[in-house]
Amino acid sequence: MRKINNTDIPTDPVVRREWIKFQLRLRGWTLSKLSRAYGGERSCARKALDGRWPKWERIIARELDLPPEALWPERYGESDRVNGKPKSVAAQRKNTQAA
Repeated sequence: MRKINNTDIPTDPVVRREWIKFQLRLRGWTLSKLSRAYGGERSCARKALDGRWPKWERIIARELDLPPEALWPERYGESDRVNGKPKSVAAQRKNTQAA
């Protein structure tokens, strides 16, 4: 399987979501199968495609041999980082509510 280049990743979030699912299928995964393989409910990986869930974002990215930041750049902007690491979901929600 050819290594994915960051320029191969669609920029449109809707197209990117389908592209991620397609790339996983090429590697023998469905979102449900991936969720169960990593000990989650069958919908865990799907929920990561729809919203911020760092654990499952990392799992999906690992299976595609990419950093999560490459798959979801809008979720990993500099304002969403503390000491170079992504903020927790709770911290991000708190900042959003305060604004």
